[in-house]
Amino acid sequence: MLFRKLDESYLDSLPENLADKIDFFGQMIVALGNILTVIGIATEATEVAEVEEDVEEDGENNSSTENPVTDSNIGFVLALLGASLITIGDMVSSGGLALEIQLDALNEKKTKQHNEEQEIRFKNLENRVYYLQRDMSALIQKTESLHNEVVFLRNIIYPHLY
Repeated sequence: MLFRKLDESYLDSLPENLADKIDFFGQMIVALGNILTVIGIATEATEVAEVEEDVEEDGENNSSTENPVTDSNIGFVLALLGASLITIGDMVSSGGLALEIQLDALNEKKTKQHNEEQEIRFKNLENRVYYLQRDMSALIQKTESLHNEVVFLRNIIYPHLY
């Protein structure tokens, strides 16, 4: 229970739209990962094209069956780095969405609690108004009966004046 209160107070202290900003940051990381992946694939494709050209040239010149091996793995590394960034960006974006869900749930809970408190206050006010109206009616009846008694006593004491 204590941790839930701490979580709620911590979530309350966060700046506005933080979840949206985290989600946007995650989407930017994903976009950067996509760019690196495309660059890596393009680099790898150009390396493959160069190897194929070398094989064709070697085939015409030497007619040997050697398999040329490239030492450069930069395209693969860039593609792998891009895929890793995409995964990290997706996780950051998911964290932003999870935070937004938590904040929405907390706000909904607070709204519900506030509505319940307002409903209780409203019922208390209705009860007070009811009791005040009842007391007012009783006072009006007492006032009318006292007025009638005053008139009666006045008629008895001063029968000729009125």
